[in-house]
Amino acid sequence: MTMNAQALLPTAILLHARCWGAALLSLLCLHSYGADTPMVVRVEAASARDNPVVAYRIELAQKALNASGKRYTIESCHFPAAQTSDARARDSVRNQHYCDVIATSAGGKASRELSVVPVPLYLGGGGYRVFMANQHGHDRAAKVRSLADLRKLSIGSGPDWIDSNIMLDSGLNLVQAEYIHLFSMLAVKRFDLLTRAIYEVTGEFRNIGLEDGIVLEPRLMLHYPNDLFFYVAPERKDLQEDLYKGMKILYCNGELQRHISEHYSTRAMRTLVRPERRLVFELPNKYLSRSETWALQTFTSAPPTQPLRKGAGGKAESFAPYNPQACNAP
Repeated sequence: MTMNAQALLPTAILLHARCWGAALLSLLCLHSYGADTPMVVRVEAASARDNPVVAYRIELAQKALNASGKRYTIESCHFPAAQTSDARARDSVRNQHYCDVIATSAGGKASRELSVVPVPLYLGGGGYRVFMANQHGHDRAAKVRSLADLRKLSIGSGPDWIDSNIMLDSGLNLVQAEYIHLFSMLAVKRFDLLTRAIYEVTGEFRNIGLEDGIVLEPRLMLHYPNDLFFYVAPERKDLQEDLYKGMKILYCNGELQRHISEHYSTRAMRTLVRPERRLVFELPNKYLSRSETWALQTFTSAPPTQPLRKGAGGKAESFAPYNPQACNAP
């Protein structure tokens, strides 16, 4: 009698071999899919590109993913509700439900719950803050000469913003409310000043206009080590590494600096804000993680309060790498 060779093998060995065969087939299929089809990355608010600040982040994420050498396509995070909170967005990324990437400020809950892509989106510029003001606040701010003077004014800020923690630590007088209410509260004089990052205020100011009596306060500026970063789920080391690789390439070839100086959401910053003419108050920031601190120290640019360098032809040079040693960083 001829016996089937498989019958001579123990059942456990056969099952083990079949599982390995299925796994190999699955791996080959995934490899084929990855080679031919771009991987989808869901980025928060990717569909809101009519917002200049959001468009800056989405376009930078696309450039970084392209520079990584992998094939990615960006889609918006599709949350069940029309709007989502920062906490829900973080939870969605951490649990990999509806979102893969968010851009938010360093030092907050994302620092503790997610994995940072350690290249700052504005090369440290996100830590420079100016104020929108109503007329009453504008007149009061004109008399400010010291941080002690500034503590006498009321400043609007968000309750979940790490910026609020930093300002409270330095004794500033805050009125906290959700972002969507802050501008109307400023207009009706619920507080004197509203804090905004220098690369946010240019786009917002165009949209708000002056009809509500809101002006850009012209003299004062806060600075603390901070910026926005991309964050991903701790399990997505692949995405974190690709975004870091791409962002580092963009930094080292000058494209990140170009993106800051030429994007329509940021290119008018110097003309509107005039940072080099402002009185700057330095505040400490104790909330940064080790990776965020390293990134801000390594991938930095010339401070926006410093006048632009002049090249050989007398033209301002704004996008040469400020720290070439960063390109040798791991």
